[in-house]
Amino acid sequence: MTSVSATQPFPGLRPFETADHPFYFGREEQVGYLRAMLQQRRFVAVVGTSGSGKSSLVKAGLLPLLVSEDPSWKAAEMRPLGRPILELARSFIALTRDLAPERVAGLPDHALEERAEAILQRSSFGLIELVKELQVPARGSPRTSRLDRNEPILLVVDQFEELFRFAEDQNPAEHLLRAGEAQAFVGLLLEASRCEQPAIHVMITMRSDFLGDCARFNGLPEMLTNSQFLVPQLTREQRRAAIEGPIAKAGGMIDPALVQRLLNDGGDEPDQLPVMQHTLMRLWQRASSMTAAQGAAATASGTSSALQPFDPRLTLNDYDSIGGLDQALSRHADEVLSELENSDAGIRLCVKRTFQALTEVDRENRALRRARRLSRLVSITGQPEPAVRRVIERFRQPDCNFIVPPIDMELDAERVIDISHEALIRRWRCLSGGPSQTGWAEEEAEDGRRWNALRENARDYAANPEMLLNPVVTKHAMAWWEQRKPTPQWAELYGGNWEGVRELLDASDQRSKQEQEEQASQERAEAEAKKREQTKSTILRVTVALLGLMTVLFGLYVVLANKVTRAIQVERDLAHAARRQAEEERQVALAAREQLDARVQQLEVSGQSAVKELQDKLDRAERELAVLQRQIPRSSPTSPASEPDASSQTVASVVAQVANPEQVPQPQAITGLAASEGFIWIGGGRPSLLKDNNGNALNSDQIRPNAIYLSNANIVLREGPPNSSEDYASKPSKGIVSAGTPVVALGRPIEYTRPSGSQFWLNVRVPPATADSASIPARLYIHIVDNAQRAVARELELRLEQIKLGNTALIVPGIDLVARQSSANVLRCFSRADCGQDAEALLRSIKSVLAEPEIALQDLSDAYEKSTAIRPRHFELWFGQGNIKLR
Repeated sequence: MTSVSATQPFPGLRPFETADHPFYFGREEQVGYLRAMLQQRRFVAVVGTSGSGKSSLVKAGLLPLLVSEDPSWKAAEMRPLGRPILELARSFIALTRDLAPERVAGLPDHALEERAEAILQRSSFGLIELVKELQVPARGSPRTSRLDRNEPILLVVDQFEELFRFAEDQNPAEHLLRAGEAQAFVGLLLEASRCEQPAIHVMITMRSDFLGDCARFNGLPEMLTNSQFLVPQLTREQRRAAIEGPIAKAGGMIDPALVQRLLNDGGDEPDQLPVMQHTLMRLWQRASSMTAAQGAAATASGTSSALQPFDPRLTLNDYDSIGGLDQALSRHADEVLSELENSDAGIRLCVKRTFQALTEVDRENRALRRARRLSRLVSITGQPEPAVRRVIERFRQPDCNFIVPPIDMELDAERVIDISHEALIRRWRCLSGGPSQTGWAEEEAEDGRRWNALRENARDYAANPEMLLNPVVTKHAMAWWEQRKPTPQWAELYGGNWEGVRELLDASDQRSKQEQEEQASQERAEAEAKKREQTKSTILRVTVALLGLMTVLFGLYVVLANKVTRAIQVERDLAHAARRQAEEERQVALAAREQLDARVQQLEVSGQSAVKELQDKLDRAERELAVLQRQIPRSSPTSPASEPDASSQTVASVVAQVANPEQVPQPQAITGLAASEGFIWIGGGRPSLLKDNNGNALNSDQIRPNAIYLSNANIVLREGPPNSSEDYASKPSKGIVSAGTPVVALGRPIEYTRPSGSQFWLNVRVPPATADSASIPARLYIHIVDNAQRAVARELELRLEQIKLGNTALIVPGIDLVARQSSANVLRCFSRADCGQDAEALLRSIKSVLAEPEIALQDLSDAYEKSTAIRPRHFELWFGQGNIKLR
């Protein structure tokens, strides 16, 4: 384990260990009191709230004091984890290897563990027997043991509350097995603490909120009554010593105002000690980095002297910049997560699943760590083992210490992985959540509750196959299954029965789809029946209208005929009267009679013309009625209409165009261009990298062939999609589709299933002007071989980010410290397109701000021209050993 030292005097979230004793301050009085209790009692329980410093008090405070006062004390340490008796056996095997190596020489670990576990399980005196064996030399071997019969042994059981987790087991058989093992383990401890010879002392550390759970074990509450040490909170002066002591011992300084701020901000928070230690670790890292930069600058300028100190100094500005006690832990964890995501965009899910597997919220809503062996952790998360290892390796680095074991311990399959402290669960926003955000821990608890409900449903289904989920529940359950992707090992955490739940969901989904098909078929039949009724109603309305029209026309004909008849009759009557009058007055009005005869003849002709015109109108109306009747669709039980009307023809033409997108005219913006075709990656989920004209990001299932979309980012245009889901090798690049470019979808998205999730590719047509790598911002990566060069390299980074290369800005992603030892100082380029004017312009810009060393251009295009691993406009600036000086 990496111990704290003058280089880093604060351990961060992890507890102080025995080797950290020189930097452990503020608990001297409590360590002395605990030492006195151990002299008076053989069983001592160190109890306190989470974050009160129980483990550090015992390991870094008490154990070094015991050895310094009496070297005859021997100590064994353990945690219950999931198998307390096995862990107890392993702790004494480790003690045996240290004190009596002749007893275990040449024996494999599994054989030693099986034998020690068998001794412990034999009876409640098993621990006493195991210690007695340790005190007796092996037969036929020289006495090399450093443990005598009268020398005391202290067994430290850290995080004793892990013993109570058997109550969370949903499987009755597993519950009984774990409960029995926990009871037997407590019996071993109690019996050993009562024995006079050998002198075995037992000390446990336990969270105070688990005191009530101790009543589950016979004899344990009685033992705790007179042997409990409740860890008090540090006073203000003790916290001051815990802050200033390590800094002074490491040769650093801290602003008095910062000390006061730390004391005030800490208050009575339960997590104040681990969070304060982590915050001080972050401040020391920043101060050390700035000190190294000052020293390098002074050396380069020739002003360094023995009288000019460059000791790390912790300042209030640095404290505010990292977020203070309230935000420092969460911000730091977010930075580590972002660093992983920058190199692998899909790693976030692996980080989430890893921390969810290492965290649990029990029935009392207490946030707890759940340590697991690496092999078990991989199976629970369902993530690839290399990805899980990568997450663990980064989060256990000395600069954060969020996960244990520390970096100097090898990660084999049996290595126990754990979160350094529960404060991370409560303080990291990703895990704890917030007012508008559900944390990973609560999501895990909710997933567990959902699984328990599904497990109960699966049990009912196994008893009665008709007990399926309703369609609404099935839809939500299937969506959850696809999103969570639970593994059988994960399901075992919440009662198991993975196969039963899977069968229930499959059967429910199949029935739901069948019901949907039946409902759709019924709706289609109802729609067809409704359409037939509407057709019949339309025919009836038209028929009634035509009959009404015929009635009106016939009535008009009758009225006109009557009028003509009456007019003729009146004219005839007048004519007869005129003739009689003319006959009587023939002699007097011969001229009038002739005129009257002419008038009668004229009226007769007019009447005949009117009758003929009315007859023609009636004939025309009858012909129009016949035409209308022929145009009205005929209906039958099997055919709703024999001929479509104009509106249905219009609808049919529209439907035909939609059904046959080949007939839809191409957009004017595309048909006039000599467009390029290829494949682009549009994302691994929803929304995609394409948007509509309104700026809305589209899901992959919303993309339609022959539609125009806009690119939402700079996207590589390739000759084809990946080869397969196994190797996922992409085709060569044809250029870059710049953000905001219109593209035409030539088909539907192609889905590839990957371990990290579905990936979608789309065949598109784009104008050739968009396939131009000149629109990609150039990136310059700076590599140094000496951490003393970091400060000057950082200043160089800031200056270079102010320039442009071509039409785009120059991006300097950061500074990498590498192990390569070389005196060469070069600017590397990797493609012929980049090694021309861009590389020479970039070299001139670097030389304009760099006084020394001299930089040469290194053309690697012959080796990397055909490589798809190097992106366009990628440059690297390598510094060898020596000073870096700016103008």
